[in-house]
Amino acid sequence: MISASMVKNLREKTGAGMMDCKKALEENSGDLEKAIDWLRQKGLSKAAKKAGRETFEGLIGHQTLPNAQSAILIEVKCETDFVSRDDSFKKFVNNMVQQVMHTPNKTPEELLTQKYFEDPSSTVQDILNNTIATIGENIVIGKNIQMSVSPGSTGIIGSYIHSNGKIGVLVEIQTEHPAKDTTKIQEFAKNIAMQVAATTPIALSSKEIDSSTVER
Repeated sequence: MISASMVKNLREKTGAGMMDCKKALEENSGDLEKAIDWLRQKGLSKAAKKAGRETFEGLIGHQTLPNAQSAILIEVKCETDFVSRDDSFKKFVNNMVQQVMHTPNKTPEELLTQKYFEDPSSTVQDILNNTIATIGENIVIGKNIQMSVSPGSTGIIGSYIHSNGKIGVLVEIQTEHPAKDTTKIQEFAKNIAMQVAATTPIALSSKEIDSSTVER
């Protein structure tokens, strides 16, 4: 007999839906490890069917690390705005932020091959497949960045995430001396980041822009 606690345990380990977890345990006579493998194969199958479907919606995941010396942005795309507002999708995005903290400076392709920070027996690709199987839409992990204050300088990393969660900006603000209270600097950095989000500037000054562009 498949108990509720067995289903709960499998769901916590895989993130798969409750009915899928129950089915996996029934198909494998209650064997947890075999049920996990069964769900992975099911996730692979569902993910393969959805691969290539357009992903025009999604969210920017974000976290500023202690003392604002470093911050992370990651783009996670999905098919519909409805899914981008779903709690399961938001949780996956937040988990991918944590993943970047554990395995920084990876391309989207490299990130998929990394061991998942919460369960080293799984890769990020495994978790992505399970999430696709649970949510029912194609999901794509896009660009990610961890920006830190330049070596040898003092200052902070400021950030701004637009209200729709689809635009994110990081800005480095350097200071002459380390600040005891960075509240005002962080507010200034946020305002600059908002300006970047609103105007999409191509450089910090005209000196950094090609002369023909300036002339035009």
